[in-house]
Amino acid sequence: MLDSAAPIRRAFLGGNEDNYWTANGERYAAIRIPDATGKQTKRGVISPDDVVNGDGDVDSAEALVEREQSALSHLRAYDGGEVGLEETLAAVLAYDRLFGEDRDHEAWYRRVLQDRPWQQCGCPICEALGIEVIIFRGNNRNRRRGFHNVKVFYDQFRRTIQEAADEPLPQQRPMDPE
Repeated sequence: MLDSAAPIRRAFLGGNEDNYWTANGERYAAIRIPDATGKQTKRGVISPDDVVNGDGDVDSAEALVEREQSALSHLRAYDGGEVGLEETLAAVLAYDRLFGEDRDHEAWYRRVLQDRPWQQCGCPICEALGIEVIIFRGNNRNRRRGFHNVKVFYDQFRRTIQEAADEPLPQQRPMDPE
């Protein structure tokens, strides 16, 4: 049975390698960069003080924001070819590990950064957003990744129907990333 809501839901669900879908069937985890200024979670609001005063190795809310901004700037520079994989991964993991919850995402993040699926996609969302589509952060960003997944699902569904019918289907309209 097909579930057309799954592509959008998967963009939002955490804890797995199923946030970003590709045309060839590969699935990737999104890179989690929680908002350092306070974020809403299923368990309530987590403030910078919760991280600063917890098991993290930062001593102020400002240091937490600096760590967050370092992770984001490294990701963007990596996408532009300005920094390498290991340096980027180190910056992302230094921030990621502050949030606990057994956040051992290194293998997932290494895989998505090495493969760079957003650069190979060619859909209007990935072309417009670049690496931003793979960053798990705010609702709008996650929603756009969900729309990307819907596009991948639609293309796969279309191919399946076409193969079953053994007849070409009419051309599709381009998708607007806005």
